[in-house]
Amino acid sequence: MLDLLLARIPERGGALVLRGDPGIGKTALLEVASAAASSKGVLVLRTAGAQSETGLAFAALHQLLRPMLMWLDRLPGPQRNALSAAFGAIGVPAPDPFLIALAALNLLACAAERAPLLPVVDEAQWLDPPTASALAFIARRVPNSS
Repeated sequence: MLDLLLARIPERGGALVLRGDPGIGKTALLEVASAAASSKGVLVLRTAGAQSETGLAFAALHQLLRPMLMWLDRLPGPQRNALSAAFGAIGVPAPDPFLIALAALNLLACAAERAPLLPVVDEAQWLDPPTASALAFIARRVPNSS
């Protein structure tokens, strides 16, 4: 199933959620999938939830998007400012979570214009809640490839 999903990413995209008890090899499977995707020219973006960061808003989202922050200038001003504020790059009041999620979606779209994209999220149970919400927002807006 994983091989089929990886083969389809460049043409059709796809999504997969791995669930299971701790220690059964989910992280190892994600490593194998990431390496296989990368070898096929897919841009792999990774993040992982961390119990120590569950109280730090957008910590995991920052980890995921950090390689693409150079493209912030391609976003509309309100989205760029919202994401910059969420990541502490500018000192403004707490931004609207919708604008942050929209900015993240559009930043991923910018990256996907250059190469097929595989965002990988490990340890999702430890994602900070704002990141989990933003990723759910993004997942609902990516076209279903089935």
